[in-house]
Amino acid sequence: MVEIILVFFSLIFLIILHEFGHFFFAKLFKVKVEEFGIFLPPPIFKKKIGETIYSLNLIPLGAFVKIFGETERKKEEGSFFNLPISKRAWIVLGGCLSFWILAMIFYFVL
Repeated sequence: MVEIILVFFSLIFLIILHEFGHFFFAKLFKVKVEEFGIFLPPPIFKKKIGETIYSLNLIPLGAFVKIFGETERKKEEGSFFNLPISKRAWIVLGGCLSFWILAMIFYFVL
């Protein structure tokens, strides 16, 4: 039973880390992040800090980052679609890069 709980929390940690990678690069390139959610909706708790809503949701199956202009092609200030393709690529790859960074930390520290 302890192993199952450890696997569950490890997966949750990795999923949140992955989404944080997207979040980090979006903020780095001045893209509006509408929401950073831990778990999947419906929400239990929401707090807006700056332009971003941080939410803790009910269904413990993942996490998400809602980036402005990612699904609709908006050519507005702070829109994902308004960035050059190289910066969009960094945001998209940010989730995977977070795992590489974690691996390097484990390799050099442990």
